[in-house]
Amino acid sequence: MREKTVAERILNPPMVRLLTLLSEVRGVDVEYSKVELAGSAGISYASLYRVWPTVEKFELVVPSRKVGAVELFKVNKKSEVLRRFSAFAVQLGYEEVLKEQGHALAEGVEKPVPVKA
Repeated sequence: MREKTVAERILNPPMVRLLTLLSEVRGVDVEYSKVELAGSAGISYASLYRVWPTVEKFELVVPSRKVGAVELFKVNKKSEVLRRFSAFAVQLGYEEVLKEQGHALAEGVEKPVPVKA
């Protein structure tokens, strides 16, 4: 069996849901257990378990503390992957609004979207 590419690891539905959640709460100082991450992202714990190696590899979350046997995690605010995913989501939203308003983006020209690190 061949190893999955980076795109295949990141662009599967549970990972996209998790990326969406993490990018939305990136600026908020919240701690999550793995069960809470799965529930908040709308995925099963089994799905989270399957994508967890990718979460760790790209350092999307960082361990914050342990409460008994439960390890809590915070969103890694310095994650380049989350920053870029957020910018991508904003760009998609921008283009969708333009289409709804009847505007067309200039061919080959992208409107820059400012992203705060």
